[in-house]
Amino acid sequence: MSMERDELRETHDLLILEARLDALYAARVGRPEVRRAVRAAYRCFDEAPIRSYVMILTERAAHRRLSARAEESTATAPRHHLQIAGATA
Repeated sequence: MSMERDELRETHDLLILEARLDALYAARVGRPEVRRAVRAAYRCFDEAPIRSYVMILTERAAHRRLSARAEESTATAPRHHLQIAGATA
């Protein structure tokens, strides 16, 4: 039942989005074009529930930040060599 509610909420949110874009562009390009543009943009997400992309986008953003910090840390960290039984690692 929760999935149905989520799908209904998502459909509702898409209709609100479409209405906002209608107000901005329908007079110039027509309502059918606005609808096509919204549906095309939505299909870019493979029509999967948008809420499922939050974790993916969060992971990508965090990955970029952590990767940049890790590179900074590596570049500024002093190089220490570990010596064990005469071997250097």
